[in-house]
Amino acid sequence: MVSNGGSNVEVYPFLVIAESAWGQVALKGMNAITPTVLKSSTISHANPLGMFGYVGASTWFNAVRLNEGFMTRVECGVTSL
Repeated sequence: MVSNGGSNVEVYPFLVIAESAWGQVALKGMNAITPTVLKSSTISHANPLGMFGYVGASTWFNAVRLNEGFMTRVECGVTSL
């Protein structure tokens, strides 16, 4: 896209979301999140010096749009940052 002055214009999208625009429900109730922790002190073939630890989680949920009027997309054109 080129502006009237001949300079290039970058277009950036922004999402504006109000409270109660969407919701989510865990599909497995209280046990919806299964955390995984690997301590850095654990020595293995992949971590021979025990320098790295990892934390992760597995989850099941469903999201739903509650009110389309509470969310919009705004596009902003800028010539430089």
